Amino acid sequence: MPGHGIVSGNKYFLTCQNRGVKAQTSSRWDWLRLTETEGDFGQAVIFHENPDGLFTIENTHSNYDGYRYWSLDHDGVYLDRWESATPWEVHATNHGIVIGKGTHTLNALRFGERWLGGPGSKYADHDDFTWKLIKNVMFPIKVAEVLIGKGLHDMSDVEFALQPV
Repeated sequence: MPGHGIVSGNKYFLTCQNRGVKAQTSSRWDWLRLTETEGDFGQAVIFHENPDGLFTIENTHSNYDGYRYWSLDHDGVYLDRWESATPWEVHATNHGIVIGKGTHTLNALRFGERWLGGPGSKYADHDDFTWKLIKNVMFPIKVAEVLIGKGLHDMSDVEFALQPV
């Protein structure tokens, strides 16, 4: 396992600037974006390591059967079938991981709906887009109830911890 700490096949929440990633339908495709609310971890992803060391990234939620894998085009990152998925490079940094292709990194629009931008996209924010992986999410019950109300999407990866009152 290289310095990025990813174990192929495990579920993670992928966050950047304290926002997770979620799929949202637009023009009959699921496109990826950052969540609206800070602290919302969005939908879990699974990294599948390919024999060449690159990763195929699977979203655990999609609005279309079989379309769960991150694919890149000039408009951004959308969900497609396994055979059309983009192989992603993942590199460790002092603050998390960088996901990209070549010298360009995965990022998101600075304002508005914060769609994920393709590496090198002229529409994307090129500030620090270091991503963090969150494996086990533990929330007290009250916090989990608030997060559900604010749109935490994939509760299957959340472990609840009771806090003494």
